[in-house]
Amino acid sequence: MKKYFKILLVSIVFIALAALYASGIHEERIYNPDFDVEYTMCQNTGVLSQGTLVQEFLAEKNKINGFSIKTTVHGDVSNVDVQYILEDEKGTTLTEGTIPASEMQNDKFYKEKFDTVKLNTGKTYKLILKETNATAENGIGFYYTPAENANEVFEVNQNETAGTLVLRMLVKEFQVETFLVLLMFILYIAVFLKVLYKLFK
Repeated sequence: MKKYFKILLVSIVFIALAALYASGIHEERIYNPDFDVEYTMCQNTGVLSQGTLVQEFLAEKNKINGFSIKTTVHGDVSNVDVQYILEDEKGTTLTEGTIPASEMQNDKFYKEKFDTVKLNTGKTYKLILKETNATAENGIGFYYTPAENANEVFEVNQNETAGTLVLRMLVKEFQVETFLVLLMFILYIAVFLKVLYKLFK
C-alpha cells in the first residue's frame, strides 16, 4: 500500500511541476522562426535620435503580456529613455510605457512586461518605439531581419524598410502541447530508469 502511495505522490508532484512550467510566459516570434537571430548577422536600425520605429504584426493570440526585443547600445545611454506605444488598427493606444535605456544590454534581448492587453486574433496591431535624449552617437539601436512578413509594415525613421523587427510577444497562458510533451518525457525517463534498475539489480 505504501509503495502505491509513494508512486501516486511522486506522480502528483511531477504533474504539478509540468503544469507550472506549461503555464508560464511564452514567446511568440513575429519574425521568421527559421531565421537564427542568435548566430546570424542581423541588420541594425542605429539610434532613433530623430524619428521612430514602427512594426506592424498580426495577432496570433487573444492577449499580450509584454514584448522582447534585441538591442544594441551605442555610447552613453545614462540619460536616454525608450518609449513604446501599442496601438490597434484604428490608432487607439492600448498600452504605453517608458524604459530607461540603461537597463538594456548590447546584443541582448530586453523583456518588457505589462498588464494583460486583450487582442483580437487575426487583427493587425502596431508597436511604436522612439527615444528621448538620444543623439546619433548615444542611444539604442534595434535589430531586424532582412526577411519581411507580408502585409506587415516596418518603418525606421518614417521610412518603410524591407525587414522585420527582431520582436517577440510575451504571452502568459497554459500550453497543453508543452504540458503533454513534458509528461511524456518524464514517463520515458521513469520507464528507462526502471528498466536499468531491473537489469543491474
